[in-house]
Amino acid sequence: MAKPKDFLRFIILVGIVGIIIGGVTLYLSLANLAKP
Repeated sequence: MAKPKDFLRFIILVGIVGIIIGGVTLYLSLANLAKP
């Protein structure tokens, strides 16, 4: 059984990874829109 602290750390890690992936996706989509 996982400890609550480990579970919290897992949630934070997933959140950080999600923000990074979302930011990269947003950056790439904006870069594509900026192309002539």
